[in-house]
Amino acid sequence: MVTNEMAEFMRATVRGEMTKDELHQRIVEHLASQSMCVISTCSGDIPRATPIEYYSEGLTLYMTVDPGVKVDNLRKNQRISIGVCNNIRPDWANGVDWASVRSAQITGVAKFLVEGTPEYKHALEVYKYWIFPKACGLDPEVINKGRIYIKVEPEKIEYMEFALKRRGYGSRQVLELTGH
Repeated sequence: MVTNEMAEFMRATVRGEMTKDELHQRIVEHLASQSMCVISTCSGDIPRATPIEYYSEGLTLYMTVDPGVKVDNLRKNQRISIGVCNNIRPDWANGVDWASVRSAQITGVAKFLVEGTPEYKHALEVYKYWIFPKACGLDPEVINKGRIYIKVEPEKIEYMEFALKRRGYGSRQVLELTGH
């Protein structure tokens, strides 16, 4: 996009709202297209942000975590915030299509999964637990024994995508979820 078009595009005030189904699908596609997120936890007034790999199934995220501050925080307070964004590298001299920027800010509750339960086994499948150990020549059943898996079902997702303006929608859309 040339600079003048970009300036016009960025200044445009467009506030249309997507249908809940359309927004849901857009977010599912975004989450499936990425694999890294930043989870934010808190203990008292001390926040902690941790980059971590995840796998998604619909709007639900699964991740395995190593013991540490984030796990200690989540054991005390299961409320979690997660940021998922795509990677772009701005080239201001040649113009940048900022319409390609996408992100999701997820607010939800983290649930520790209990080893040996159907829910834990499902998380292992979604997470594709066998890929990393096999690539390293390790037995996936052994290396995953005792791993901490968490499941996050969102309560609210704030989705941002500049390209939505081209379709008459506001670049920021909010999906409120109930029953999670």
